[in-house]
Amino acid sequence: MKAITEAIIKELNLEESVLYSYIDRFKQQLISNDKKPDDYMITDITRDDVGALHIQYQPKPFTKIRRITGYLVSDIDRWNDGKYAELMDRVCHSN
Repeated sequence: MKAITEAIIKELNLEESVLYSYIDRFKQQLISNDKKPDDYMITDITRDDVGALHIQYQPKPFTKIRRITGYLVSDIDRWNDGKYAELMDRVCHSN
């Protein structure tokens, strides 16, 4: 993160405190719109002709995590037949 921040500061000709104040303001806007800042990632920061910074963001990718007999996993490629059968035998309790 530090190297990325330094690159942005150099590219946009900013002071570090200015960049962080824009990022803080961006997070406050998310909160005021009932969004969690931790659920989003900044994808780009640009400066327009007037000198204002614009922050582009998108939701962070979500990885499904399964819990089978005490193990939290996101990938079932290396499971043996017993673990895979346990996954298939699960009962869904939602709607």
